[in-house]
Amino acid sequence: MGYKALYRKWRPILFDDVIGQAHITNTLKNEILDNKIAHAYLFTGTRGTGKTSTAKIFSRAVNCEHPENGNPCNKCEVCKSILNDTVLDIIEIDAASNTGVDNIRTVIEQVQYAPTVGKYKVYIIDEVHMLSGGAFNALLKTLEEPPSHVIFILATTETHKIPATILSRCQRFDFKTITIDDIAMRISYILKEEKIDVEDEAIRYVSYLGRGSMRDSLSILEQCLSFSKGTLTYDDTIDILGSIDDNLFYEIARFVSDEDIAKLVMYFEQIVKDGKNLDNFTPGLLDVFRQIMVSKVSNGSVKTAFNEERNNQIKEIADAFSNEKLLYCIDVLSDLLNAVKSSPFKQTLIEVALIKMASKPIDNDVSSLVMRIESLESKVDGMHVANFENKRKETVIEESKNIEKEKLAVQNEEVKSTPQVEKQSEKTLEKQNNDIKIQWKKVVEKVFNEGGLQLYSAIFSSTATKNGETLIIYCKDEAKKQLLISMKNDVLNYVKSVFGDDIKIKIDSDVQVPATDNNSLFNSLDNLSNKYPENFDMK
Repeated sequence: MGYKALYRKWRPILFDDVIGQAHITNTLKNEILDNKIAHAYLFTGTRGTGKTSTAKIFSRAVNCEHPENGNPCNKCEVCKSILNDTVLDIIEIDAASNTGVDNIRTVIEQVQYAPTVGKYKVYIIDEVHMLSGGAFNALLKTLEEPPSHVIFILATTETHKIPATILSRCQRFDFKTITIDDIAMRISYILKEEKIDVEDEAIRYVSYLGRGSMRDSLSILEQCLSFSKGTLTYDDTIDILGSIDDNLFYEIARFVSDEDIAKLVMYFEQIVKDGKNLDNFTPGLLDVFRQIMVSKVSNGSVKTAFNEERNNQIKEIADAFSNEKLLYCIDVLSDLLNAVKSSPFKQTLIEVALIKMASKPIDNDVSSLVMRIESLESKVDGMHVANFENKRKETVIEESKNIEKEKLAVQNEEVKSTPQVEKQSEKTLEKQNNDIKIQWKKVVEKVFNEGGLQLYSAIFSSTATKNGETLIIYCKDEAKKQLLISMKNDVLNYVKSVFGDDIKIKIDSDVQVPATDNNSLFNSLDNLSNKYPENFDMK
């Protein structure tokens, strides 16, 4: 027999060999022991979590002549013939290649025939979500009332694409992503049996790269083993896979928290000179900042890295960041991830993003700027009125020499009082704006403490102004606006807890604020300067 890939060679042959899915394997074993076998099952979950392997084990177990505690014995003639793919009663169908009605009709025609060996005919339909609507309809009746000797096992990664009428006729089992510890334990066992030396850190790293998929981890491991003839080290895996060591990302995160732009740029230049793959840079850095954020909000209780030493480093870095800064950095990296996909200037885009992350965020509070401009307009108009009144009074004094001095004093007092009234009005407006900012900050803090990360990520960068009994919330962009609108009732409850029960809210985005774009703001200033040039020093 030719060479077999590790994931095929070490495919589980017993329920007890399936890693990380005890809630499913125990249920199936009990059904077999109690002889309460359903006619249709749905196995769903991400790739490489054991769906097809469990289906094959189950097909042997229900037909086994001498089952052992719900497991197939793998020694009887039926088990051996199934393992060797020489029996016709176990039919595997790839729905991605057989999507049409005719393919399913062929299955339906064969269902009526009794099994040649064993007790059941088992149909394993992989990637069942790829079937067409007509194929699902053709399968529906048979799935509802199949012959007693037939079992259907449907496997899919996308349950939402399967019609509800199909789902309701199946026992559903959700396969979980496998933990790093479970994958590492299984890989260590396989390597021991294969008599291959691999560093523990390399095993943990390969397990981490699998992202919960045993098959992916074994495929990555096999690629690395082909490179190394001796002991496979962690550094070997980094070089083979073109990955970037997380320690480099940790150092970048430290420079960002320190806002040390010079060292940050120099450090990134060295990464480029070392020939690191920039295609892996942005996803890797984004994942590290995700780990830092999770560690920050959980106070280090959630472990996200693949070993304890790195978890400690992440917690140390997280302590140097504020929640707002972390969310800002993740926003920047998310935008960068989309930008670098199709750009030939990856290095430039990454450098700009890093500098942006390490810089202090620019205050984008447009509503605050609008209020300042309105205050300036009011002040300038008042100054013009005051000057006009002064000139008019002087003319009256010159023409009327007999005006009483007391009346002149009163008039002068009135003129002087006008700027003071305006100044007082400006202070009142400024105080009201500050009060609204303080109250809005309390709302954001309450959302952070009680509202969950999704709502907080949408609201933390927003601003608010008040118009009568309506609080207008300005979002940074349209996406955050739509997210807040979808959670409007929750937002209103938090706002009422600070502003009072009579308050109403309106959600808008900065780009839609009337007369708040940069051109409008500068046009307002230009109009004022042209109208009252004596009040503007244009030198």
